[in-house]
Amino acid sequence: MKKKKKLKEWVGWVVASDEISESSISFKSRIVEWPSSTRAELGAIWTALLVAPTESTIRIHSDSKAAIEGILGFEKRSSIRSIFKTKNRCLINQIIDCCKTKNIDLELIKVKGHSMNYWNDKADKLAKEGLLSNLILEVQDVTTSRIRVVPTWRGKLIDSPLRSFVNLTTSTTYECEWADLNNIRPLLDQRHDLLNNEGLN
Repeated sequence: MKKKKKLKEWVGWVVASDEISESSISFKSRIVEWPSSTRAELGAIWTALLVAPTESTIRIHSDSKAAIEGILGFEKRSSIRSIFKTKNRCLINQIIDCCKTKNIDLELIKVKGHSMNYWNDKADKLAKEGLLSNLILEVQDVTTSRIRVVPTWRGKLIDSPLRSFVNLTTSTTYECEWADLNNIRPLLDQRHDLLNNEGLN
C-alpha cells in the first residue's frame, strides 16, 4: 500500500500473493481535502477494506506509522472531546465502521518504505498512476449514537483537530481584516516594495 502527496494526493494498493507475479486485484485514485501523507495512506487502507470479503481476517502492510497508530489509538478514545481532537477523524471513523459492519479482523503491519520490496514498489507505481485517475475519493463522516452532528466549514467536513481549526480560522480572518484596513494597507504596500527592491539588489 502506498501514498504520495504533492499539492494533490493519490492512493494505490495491490493484493500481494505468495509468488512474485502480477496481481489482478489493485486500486488507484486521487483523494481530496485536508492534504497529508497520512490521510492518503488512510484512504488506501479504507478503500482496501471496502472491497474485502465480510467475516475475514485482513492483513495490511503499510509504511505509515502515523496511519497505523492513528487507527489503533482512535479505538481507545472514549470522550467526544478527545475524538474531535483527532486528525483525519472522518477517515479513521470510516475504517473502524467498515471493520465492524463487515466483521473484519484487521491486522496492520508496519513495513519499511523504499526497501526494494516488490509489492511495495508495485503499490508505489499504482499510487503515481492514481494522480491521473478520474476516480476521486471523497470522505464522509460516520454518525453514531454518541455523535449525531459533524462539524463542517463552508460545506466541507472539518477533518482536523476542531479547536485548532477554529483558532486558526479565527486568527486568519482577523489578520485579513486588519491588513485590509485603510490605514494599514499603505504600510504593507510600502514594505512589499522595499522587499522587492532588496531582492533586485
